[in-house]
Amino acid sequence: MQWPDNSFWDFSLRLYAGDGMAPICLEVQNRHAADINLLLFCAWAGVLGHRLDGADMATAKQAVGRWNGEIVVALRGLRTKLKTDAMGAAPELAEAIRTEIKRAELNAEHGEQIMLSGVLDKLRQIGGEDALAAADFNMRFYLESLGAKLEKFDFDGLRTIAEFAARINAGNA
Repeated sequence: MQWPDNSFWDFSLRLYAGDGMAPICLEVQNRHAADINLLLFCAWAGVLGHRLDGADMATAKQAVGRWNGEIVVALRGLRTKLKTDAMGAAPELAEAIRTEIKRAELNAEHGEQIMLSGVLDKLRQIGGEDALAAADFNMRFYLESLGAKLEKFDFDGLRTIAEFAARINAGNA
């Protein structure tokens, strides 16, 4: 498939590839059953000057909720299951199928990010927001909207993500 250019996807790839970023993102995702694409969207919106409110968060969640739950999470579950249980298939067959599922999962996440990038245009513009502070706020706000009780790891991890996101946005990463 030929994907359209998408600045959110480009931002996410750069952030995720950053030193130590992937483990932090995965840990936050796993600890809070979070949608990593929404977390990255919160960081991206923040570095672009958007401090999200409840209506903004609801709009973003609604835009991708079913897609994430029924497609991305379902594919991740299948991929994870095959990692530890070949279900009677030869290990090399199970691994080949797992690789294809991983590719489908990544494509589904790419699609979700394209959907989310369209949400940004609908958000209210608030000029002058500090990129680092807005990104940090938005990510905490998202996790708290899931009912998460944030701990030191979360605050430190989100701050690290926000700092790196701000450097990407400034062209320094």
